[in-house]
Amino acid sequence: MKQAKGKRLLAALLALAMFVGLTACGGPSEKTSSPGNDSSEKSAAESGSKAESSEASAGTNADPVTIDMLLVSDGNSKDKEQQVEDAINAILEPALNTTVKFMMVSYADHTEKINLVLASGDKLDLYEPFQSYDNFYANGYMMDISGYGEYYKDIAELLGEGYMECAQIDGVQYGLPSLKDLAQDTCVIFRTDALEAVNADVNDIKNFDDLHDVLVKLKEAYPDITPLMGGSQGSALGNLRGDFDNNQMADILGNGLGVLMDPVNSTEVTDYYQSKSYEQLCNYMYAWKQEGLLDRDSLTSGLDLMRAGKSLCSGYALSPKATAEAGTSAGSDVTAWKVYVDANPLAMTSNAWTWCVNSNCETPERALEMLNFMYTNKEIQNLLAWGIEGEDYQVISDEGVGVIDYMEGQDSGTVNYYQWTKYSFPNNFLQYVMKGTNPHQWEEMDEWNKSADISLAMGFNFDATNVTTQIAACTNVVNEYNNALTGGELDPAVALPEFIQKLKSAGIDEIVKEKQTQLDQWLEAKKK
Repeated sequence: MKQAKGKRLLAALLALAMFVGLTACGGPSEKTSSPGNDSSEKSAAESGSKAESSEASAGTNADPVTIDMLLVSDGNSKDKEQQVEDAINAILEPALNTTVKFMMVSYADHTEKINLVLASGDKLDLYEPFQSYDNFYANGYMMDISGYGEYYKDIAELLGEGYMECAQIDGVQYGLPSLKDLAQDTCVIFRTDALEAVNADVNDIKNFDDLHDVLVKLKEAYPDITPLMGGSQGSALGNLRGDFDNNQMADILGNGLGVLMDPVNSTEVTDYYQSKSYEQLCNYMYAWKQEGLLDRDSLTSGLDLMRAGKSLCSGYALSPKATAEAGTSAGSDVTAWKVYVDANPLAMTSNAWTWCVNSNCETPERALEMLNFMYTNKEIQNLLAWGIEGEDYQVISDEGVGVIDYMEGQDSGTVNYYQWTKYSFPNNFLQYVMKGTNPHQWEEMDEWNKSADISLAMGFNFDATNVTTQIAACTNVVNEYNNALTGGELDPAVALPEFIQKLKSAGIDEIVKEKQTQLDQWLEAKKK
C-alpha cells in the first residue's frame, strides 16, 4: 500500500519536474507556459498550443461572465490592487470573455471573513479554504467538480494523479491544489547581521535549549528588541506540530484536530494538544516570555516586525525559497534554522491552498476555465505576485523563469504593490524571482519535493460531516488557548490542563476516533 502511494506521489513529482524544466527554459517574454506532462512525441508547437486554444475559446463563450475570486493578501497594496485586477482582465476578457473581481482578505482575517461570506450566500465563486477544507466540505460550501474535468484538464495534467488526490474526499474532486512546494518543513528565520553580531551559527542549534541560548545572546546585544516575535499569523512558533524528541514533523491530517505524530511509520491518530511535545513547547515559550525573549503583535506579520526593527527572528515555512522570500519581506539578509534538525521534509495532504468552487456558483464551468487559464498564464501569475511591470518591478534577466528587481528607489517596504502571500496564488512555478534569489529556485524546489518522506496518510482527506459540531467547538477552544499558550502568555501548569479539559468537553476524543476510523477504512481500500 505504501509503495502504491509512493508511486502516485512520484508520478505527481515527475509531472512537476517536467513542468519546472519547461519554465526554466522560458524567458520573461513568455506569457503562457504549457503543462509539464507532455510526452516526447509532442512537438514544441503542440506543447505551446494551450494558450492559443484558450484564447480561441472566447468565441465559444457568447455571454460575458464575471467570476468573484478570493485572494489572501497582506492588505498593504489597496491603492494598486484595482490596477492589477484591470490588467488581468485585459488578458482574460479577450481570451475567455470572462472578467475577474478579486475579494482581497488579509491572512489574519481570512478564516473569519470567508466563513461569513460562505454562510451568508453572497456571491463568491472561487476561494481557498486555508485550514477549513474538511469543515467547509461538511457545511456544503464546496462543489463537486468531478464532472467539469474538461475545464481544468491543464491543471490536472500539471499536478498529476497523486497531487490531485490530495483534494479529493471519498474519491470525489472538490478542489485543485496550488502549484507550489509539495513537501513541508518549518524553520526560524533570523536576521543574518544579528546572528553575526553575537557570533552565532545556526548549525550549532540542535534543539530548543540551544535556540534559547542564541535568543539570550541576541537580547543582550539588542536590549530594546524582543528577539522572537509572532505576528498576525499567530504566535511565533504556534504552528509547530511534531515530535521534538524524535525530530519528526507531524501530519496534521487537515485541520490539526487529530494528527499522526509519526506519519512515516505509524497511522495512529492522536490529539497533539495532549502530547508531550506540545507541553514542552508551551513550557519553553512561557519561560522565554518571562525572560523577555518572546512576544507577539497580532496586527503585523512577523517578517514586517523584523523589517521595522522590532524583532530579530520569527517562525516560517521552510523550503528552498524560504530565505529569499522571507528576506525580501524582512528587508534584510536572513538565515534559516531548521526546527526538525537533519530530518527530511514531509509530503502530506495539505488543502490550505487549494482552489475550491463555491457550491452556489452559477457558472462553475466558466470559473474553472478561468482558473485553468490562470494556472498556465505567466503574465497573470506575475501580475498577482509582483504587480505592474515597469511600475512595481523590472525584469533584469531571463535566467531560469526570470529575475526581477524593484524600480530604482523602491523596495518591498515602499513599492506600491507587494504580496508576501504570493505562495497562495495558483502557480508559483511561473513567478519571477527577486534579484539576489537563486534564479533556479524552482528547479531546487523540485529536488526538495523529491527528497521528502511520504506520510502514510498522503492523499487522505477527512470527511467532517459526522463531527461538525465537535469541530466547531474544538476550534473555538483552540483559538482561545493555543496562541496564548504558545505565545507564552499563559502559565501551562495552570492553563494547559484547562485547555485539554475544554477540548475533551468539546468533543476532541470523538473527532480523533472518527478520523481514525476513516483513515483505517481509507488505508484498507487502498490495498484493494
